[in-house]
Amino acid sequence: MTYLTRAHWGAEAPVQTIPASKRLKGVCLHWMGFAIHDDPLVVVKSIQRNHMGPPTNYWDVAYNEFISQQGEVIEGRGLTVKPGANGNSTLNRQYLALGLLIGPDQTPTEEMITAVRERIAVIRSFQPQADKIVGHMDLKPTTCPGPEVTRMLRAGMFEPSSGDIPAPQPPYTQTQIDAIKEEMARIYRKVEALEASIQ
Repeated sequence: MTYLTRAHWGAEAPVQTIPASKRLKGVCLHWMGFAIHDDPLVVVKSIQRNHMGPPTNYWDVAYNEFISQQGEVIEGRGLTVKPGANGNSTLNRQYLALGLLIGPDQTPTEEMITAVRERIAVIRSFQPQADKIVGHMDLKPTTCPGPEVTRMLRAGMFEPSSGDIPAPQPPYTQTQIDAIKEEMARIYRKVEALEASIQ
């Protein structure tokens, strides 16, 4: 599995972020609603531009991660940030959002299905109670994530097996490790400040 960070696609900085809930129910699968044949990184950049511009004016691209037909995982908001794709604040608090880079008349490849399973397994590894896998149409009236993804979802094809947590990627550099630690520390400081503000 190839993991591509925001730096790989030249993401704009978010206007704001809110940490993901520590009590997720699960994962919501989405499609893009239009056929995708171009470079996935170019498509993701375009989606962010669309989401952050009028009339939506989102803080960032709405999805936590994207999955390409080649099985690439592309960082969106990231798995530690509340998404903006599920329909309302409550649903965004309950489910992380995975955006499948397909549209009408496109069927998920084996590579895409495997990558989705692996990402769901990763999410469950740090939030074991997040065991639900739903389509966007299960949460609100919409055609998303399309008939093929919905059929596969109903058949349990995205359910991880015990071996689906991927092997580690090649070793991180110390600089990358330090950057990850700093990002996690920043998120936890924000969580603590939010919790203190509501006590």
